[in-house]
Amino acid sequence: MSKVNRIKCTAKISPMMDEYYASMAHYDCVAWCMGPSAYEMMGAAGVSCFQAESSSARIAGQHAETPFIEYGQAHGVSPDMCSYAKINLGLVLMQQDGLTDQIDEKYRLNPPDLIVAGNICPSMMQWAHVLGKIYKVPVFIIDYPFAYDDSMENLLRNARYVREQLEQLKAFLLKCSGQKEYDEAKLREQTEQCREMAIYQRNISQLAQVVPAPASFIDNAVSMTPAISMKNQQAADFYKEYMNEMIERVKHGVGSLDNERYRIMWRGNFPWFKIGFLSRLLGSYDALLVSGAYGLTGLEENAGYKLVPPDGYDLEDPLWGIACGGINGGYIANYDTKWRTEFIQYINKYSIDAVIIQAPHTCRPWTLTTRDMAKRVDEELGIPAIVLEADHTDPAYFNDAQVETRIKALLETVDVRREAKARTEKVPYQI
Repeated sequence: MSKVNRIKCTAKISPMMDEYYASMAHYDCVAWCMGPSAYEMMGAAGVSCFQAESSSARIAGQHAETPFIEYGQAHGVSPDMCSYAKINLGLVLMQQDGLTDQIDEKYRLNPPDLIVAGNICPSMMQWAHVLGKIYKVPVFIIDYPFAYDDSMENLLRNARYVREQLEQLKAFLLKCSGQKEYDEAKLREQTEQCREMAIYQRNISQLAQVVPAPASFIDNAVSMTPAISMKNQQAADFYKEYMNEMIERVKHGVGSLDNERYRIMWRGNFPWFKIGFLSRLLGSYDALLVSGAYGLTGLEENAGYKLVPPDGYDLEDPLWGIACGGINGGYIANYDTKWRTEFIQYINKYSIDAVIIQAPHTCRPWTLTTRDMAKRVDEELGIPAIVLEADHTDPAYFNDAQVETRIKALLETVDVRREAKARTEKVPYQI
């Protein structure tokens, strides 16, 4: 069994985010956001941003999700609704029903002044409108178009469509905050901070390709939140520290596992309430989650980088960069693009031995085509793959014993194929 060497600076995530969420109480205007909601634009309009999915993931990662899920379901929230939304809505309903004293202080939510959501999956828009009705606040939906293909013509069309909406969002934010003018200088400043952060993240992604990997996919996944929620200099400084820690590990040959025998790709969102379980389980088999289309990896195929090279941020026209980055989401990508960017690139670049595809019970976009993808990975790329039917934040759909059995069988398949390959590669005896 390998010792798991977590990236040390990840220990800063929890207190950093506790401080960030606590700061919400000091702002005059707070937007609750779901999905890609152009967070970079908020501060320049005098609006602070609360990212609802990240909040739910944090609650689940600290094993505090069940009371909120149960309360929400007991009061009309569907068990099959996105479990990020179930946690958030359950918490909101508890507070609305006067049960705030039963909620840990660090999870209590200040009411929003407005709601902004990116329409990339069915739950986002519905969730946003439900919150709008509960709090009686205005709602703005950014409509991200489906990417029928990733030709330059189509990417440009989609980016222009989104940019038009961002101009409307700017006016909406000003109306909600009461600020007279949009602070373009502040927008450019935050864009520069996000650009700096993106450079560090891309380096982190590339460093993860080293064997042995200096950081795991789990390290990357738990470190997502500052990039999603904060998008400021403090977040950029964190990723610089993260990158430098990886560089030092590469210099000294230190891996995320003491003995890296299997390199596993994870596809799909992550079961936050099982981070420790999965890390220990995989470590017991000398297996490491290395990459996946989630977390901080996979930045090389970003549509934003294609339209705004090299880093996806346009300091002269920040809204254009935000629009180009927003149309890149995997939820709205076509099957061929997903196959190329979420499988082939990872398997080739990260020396992948096997693939785990999560089919989360309450997230339809991530579940779509998962079985076909696993079959194709095996047949076309010769890499064994399994589909785990679990969930990202609802433990009701996760079975420890079943998951362990499936992963053990996956690794045994890797061993069998390695042995078969070794036999065929032996040079035949010649007289």
